[in-house]
Amino acid sequence: MVGQAGDGEEAVDVVLDKRPDVVIMDIRLPRLSGIDATRRILKKGSGTKVLIVANQEIYEKTRPMLET
Repeated sequence: MVGQAGDGEEAVDVVLDKRPDVVIMDIRLPRLSGIDATRRILKKGSGTKVLIVANQEIYEKTRPMLET
């Protein structure tokens, strides 16, 4: 199954509805960041693995948030 979402809120809804094995999450999403969307997905215990995509500049700025 392949799906997509236009923003972080929709991403959470799609993942919780479809229960994919893996999600490729952009760190910069409208309405809800990829980091916050990932936190919600993991908190729900869906079992979905999340691969976060970011360029080097964004990664360096957000790395501390990813380590929590």
